[in-house]
Amino acid sequence: HASVLLVPEYKDVTLVVELEGETAEGKGVSYEKWLPRGTLLGTAGSALKVKAQLQSSDGSATKVRARHFTFQLHETSHEPGICMNFPLPAAADADFKTADLKFTPPGAKDAERQEVELPPLGDRPGYPSATTEIECLDYGAWSDLTVTCALEDGRTITGHLKNDASMIVIPLPKRTAGSHIADAWKADHGIAADTPDDDDSEKLPAGGKAPGDGFTLYEEYRGFVENDEYIEGDPTKIDFFVNNHIGADAVPGIELFADITGAAVHFRLSDSEFNPDQRVVNGNHRAGAHRVDQHGVVLYTDPRQDGAEAHFSQAGVRGRPKICIGIAVQPRGAATSVTTSENVPVTDLVFAYDRAILHELLHAVGVEHHGKGDGIAMFSFVFADDPRNKTGKPCFWFGSSSDRHITKVIDESTGRDYAEELAPAFEQSRARTREQIWNQLLANQKKFRDARESYTWEFTFGQDVLIELDNLFGHTPWYVGAEHGESSGAEDCCMRYYFADAFRKKGADNTFYFITAKRSEHIGVEVCRSSAGTGINAAGRKPQPRYGDAHAGCGDCADWIVFNDAVPPDPEPSWE
Repeated sequence: HASVLLVPEYKDVTLVVELEGETAEGKGVSYEKWLPRGTLLGTAGSALKVKAQLQSSDGSATKVRARHFTFQLHETSHEPGICMNFPLPAAADADFKTADLKFTPPGAKDAERQEVELPPLGDRPGYPSATTEIECLDYGAWSDLTVTCALEDGRTITGHLKNDASMIVIPLPKRTAGSHIADAWKADHGIAADTPDDDDSEKLPAGGKAPGDGFTLYEEYRGFVENDEYIEGDPTKIDFFVNNHIGADAVPGIELFADITGAAVHFRLSDSEFNPDQRVVNGNHRAGAHRVDQHGVVLYTDPRQDGAEAHFSQAGVRGRPKICIGIAVQPRGAATSVTTSENVPVTDLVFAYDRAILHELLHAVGVEHHGKGDGIAMFSFVFADDPRNKTGKPCFWFGSSSDRHITKVIDESTGRDYAEELAPAFEQSRARTREQIWNQLLANQKKFRDARESYTWEFTFGQDVLIELDNLFGHTPWYVGAEHGESSGAEDCCMRYYFADAFRKKGADNTFYFITAKRSEHIGVEVCRSSAGTGINAAGRKPQPRYGDAHAGCGDCADWIVFNDAVPPDPEPSWE
């Protein structure tokens, strides 16, 4: 509701208030350009010098005598801390409870120094005046200033801002009615003066499903501390905070994420500026515009990790910073499937670690894999003369020893039966091994059978010995990329997996292609804008697209990005 202050107006005398700003560095600035600024130590930062001068209504000297001048601050902010994340909320609540703007001594009439009473200076005859100073303790401080003068004849004169007789309640800083943000700051950032303090409408140049970064315009104006330095938010960009416990190794991946999304990523936060357990970046709020507790993301090294993995507190939904409780990343130098894949050129592997960080950060802001169904499967080479092989030619078992069946594997490059291609090398290896251990296998089999005299054997003694020899060869776990699975979709998208060994042949049961053409895929470092397969997944590729289009509801990754914790998480795609 609006309030109106009625004051008497006298024709013979007026009280003029002049304000001059001072930056935290001690440089002079006009009242119109002045911005509230604190310090990281909690001491006063920027300041305002206030002078009240009594004069005749025509600006000339007055014969009216002044008894004292009273300067008052009204509705002063008491925001916790000095900015949105510093000090952290527990300390901010304990140590930063007082007013954010205060008069400097002398003359204070209250503990919070919201009112000062001063005698006239009389620096010029007929122009009685008084001066005081207001110190600022917060980067988002606000208040309203009034000045009065008690005259010896019993009247009280209310002051007005110089050159604006209507401005008797002077907003600090200069700001539009209803706002706590300095007009000068809005102008400097190209923001319209009437933009509300709770505005959160930034959009990503990369796309995105919903606008905003979870920080209101006021919170970006009040700012943050990063790496022991005060920073403002960017009202034209998405601001995103990463608590980087990995260090320099993670920086290229984080910067790649910033480049691809267009977000302003702040990743040099110390634990005194970001609590990795709470993860709220704008926790210091009270009366300033606030929409949601916006969270940052924690990156840390886990030596047990193969690649990287984002961990979430809620299952079945797409990610948001709020529910991403941490991202575990392997050491940069670790040799894992992610960093040693034979599927991609060696020049691509240079980016494998950075891509892993990019990939998981995108999970934290709503981006899913291109599908589901990829996974490890066991393939076992079977010799043509293996007693268990009824086909009469080399082949593969597919599955575990307790649940397996013969399957066909085709060399993707040549179209030939892959088992037949491998057979000569396996047979040579088996022959060498047989020379070394055949007698031992005979002895082991005899001992085994002697202990089971009543048992009916499926194979002859010699066949079982051969089976024991054959079992020493060709058991290989292959990563199989499923159609519309994690390896599907746009080849250059960073959300696509790139380390499959094999994939199923379309329209043929129990038949797989083995990828013999090494270095034939690429590590994606982009975000796709379609679910259509490209490159090795493109329609019309021979002998077929390896993994095809992304799963229904997947791909088109750029349009799923959401940084804003005020936007509820979307359900993850249905994998049926």
